Amino acid sequence: MMIGIREIRRIAFAVGTIDTFGHFKIKVDWKRFWLRASRWQID
Repeated sequence: MMIGIREIRRIAFAVGTIDTFGHFKIKVDWKRFWLRASRWQID
């Protein structure tokens, strides 16, 4: 059974979006950390 190019692209897109959402969560946490760190420096 051969998988079509559309199916491969669909799977790759799904995996890519899951991966970027995972990284996005990490980036959001880092933004919170840096905001807190910058507040400590100001105070």
